[in-house]
Amino acid sequence: MSTTNELADIVESIVLSLDANSAGDQQIQFYLDRVTMGESPRLDLALNAMKRRERILGDQYPFDVLDFAIRRKKNWKELPYTFLLVMSPGGLFRDLMNTEEISQTAINFELMSCEAIKSFLGNGAQAVRFAWPSDVGRPAEFPEAMKWLAKKMNLQLGSGYRQPRRKDGGVDIVAWRPFKDKKSAFPIVLVQCTIQTDLLNKSNDIDVRNWSVWLEMTSDPSTILCVPQILPNNNEVWNELALKNMIFDRLRVVETITNNNDHSFVSDNQDFLEIHICKLISMLALT
Repeated sequence: MSTTNELADIVESIVLSLDANSAGDQQIQFYLDRVTMGESPRLDLALNAMKRRERILGDQYPFDVLDFAIRRKKNWKELPYTFLLVMSPGGLFRDLMNTEEISQTAINFELMSCEAIKSFLGNGAQAVRFAWPSDVGRPAEFPEAMKWLAKKMNLQLGSGYRQPRRKDGGVDIVAWRPFKDKKSAFPIVLVQCTIQTDLLNKSNDIDVRNWSVWLEMTSDPSTILCVPQILPNNNEVWNELALKNMIFDRLRVVETITNNNDHSFVSDNQDFLEIHICKLISMLALT
């Protein structure tokens, strides 16, 4: 049985894939019944969840939730929220992706998260996608990659052994906010991004103790777990994740990234969005 958040995602995906810019509740319920295959889904619960999302995100939410209909906003293709919905595990879009597309989706999410984390740290923040394979010049071998990173961050290498077998040390993004005085003791954030459902295991990927000896930092870095789905607040999973990392789910990524009006990720990935919208349109036509 789908959760309330999953039902809301399904409704959002359906509305994105219809010809008209708006859809009435009866039309939405028709498609919702078909794609959930006899679950007897409650549209009212999905709509309540969507109204909450709309209250939180305002203009950055792609939908207007009306009394008896849902309307797409004119700029829905330009909003980060739309891309995160498409990326989310277990959603209608992801179910239509092949292995290669899922791998590209993981990279796309890391690039988008990179923008969000820079916005979160504020003016002057820097961030690099440290995951391998790299598109920013990171050396393939882990020891060399750490030397490359230390130079970028204006840090000294630590004394800890940097095992060559490692790829990224459990970190997809490294972000920092240096000060103009060029002194040490500035904020550093290590970020793990995942588009999978097994969040508890992923939350253990970053070992701050290792990073504190691989790089010469005056204090331990902060850690963030980024995910494209919306996580229920204060349930068992959320509470366990929050013990280890700051959590950036879809709502927090969108809230944070809106501080940066230059959404280069969005403009660079319109083809990605169009392809998967077309796939879902075809699926709904055949259902």
